[in-house]
Amino acid sequence: MQNEYIDKYRKIFEGDHFIRNNVKLLHAHYAAFDGGGARVLIDYMLEELAHRKSVTILDWGCGTAIQWHKQCLLDNTKSLMNVLGEKVQGFYRYDPAVEIYSQKPACSFDFVICSDVLEHIPDKYLEEFFYEINSYVKKDGIIFYSISTTPSHNKFRDGENMHVNLKNPDEWVTILKKHSSSKIRVIFNGSHSY
Repeated sequence: MQNEYIDKYRKIFEGDHFIRNNVKLLHAHYAAFDGGGARVLIDYMLEELAHRKSVTILDWGCGTAIQWHKQCLLDNTKSLMNVLGEKVQGFYRYDPAVEIYSQKPACSFDFVICSDVLEHIPDKYLEEFFYEINSYVKKDGIIFYSISTTPSHNKFRDGENMHVNLKNPDEWVTILKKHSSSKIRVIFNGSHSY
């Protein structure tokens, strides 16, 4: 999957500025796009993990993925790996805009996390996105989505809001059902779930 928005994010990670609350910022000075949104999916993942002996995980659209290796969850005391525990037999981080994580995975996974990604993908690229993400889920796997339905505090340097695809939860659920070939768990705006 390649599009002009991925290029815009790549430029931000490479040092271009973006706008947050009408202030120009650099990624190096403000830790946006860190993948920390996965923390709202923890309860769902732990619930599903309880029914499995082990899992492999793909974090699709992970940003800088700090939640995997820094203590940033639950009052800054645990990383995502600390919370999920020994049942996690492997994890892979993928983000097409972050150089270190831009290599696509070559296998499928039990859990696929897609946190705060869909609202950044224009409608014209959604079908391609769903085709790709479904290809990474094992037959009995689950995709965990976290989706925002409100405008972002962040804008590209040209003033365009970074949440380029805003839909209400019912619209997203209809789209997800249409395009999902596996079980899905969804949380909207950090609290409302499906």
